[in-house]
Amino acid sequence: MFFRERGKRVQCIRSYYDKVKKHGGQLIVLSFPNSTDDIKGIDPVLRKRLTKDELDQLKTYLSEDRKTVENLIEHLDTCSIALMKRSFDKAADIKGLKRASNNLNKTISKVGL
Repeated sequence: MFFRERGKRVQCIRSYYDKVKKHGGQLIVLSFPNSTDDIKGIDPVLRKRLTKDELDQLKTYLSEDRKTVENLIEHLDTCSIALMKRSFDKAADIKGLKRASNNLNKTISKVGL
């Protein structure tokens, strides 16, 4: 299962393979507001659509992956701001940009990209 953010919602998508048709497909099995930060925020009836493994993946997504993505966005914002500011001292800009770049690289490594 993988997760896709669409607007203000997160979609939980299951991949499958149809042996008869000899091709795979994807099925949205669950969708919830992207402001949800805990498994308890998702309706128990809807959670029953997920397998045990998928439920574990969802818990991991809500706890770890979301925080990593938020950190990545924060570091990207920092880099963008540093690049846009041209009125500051060049040495300070370069130092700040290097620091932001190092933080971004660390975060990307944690994600596994």
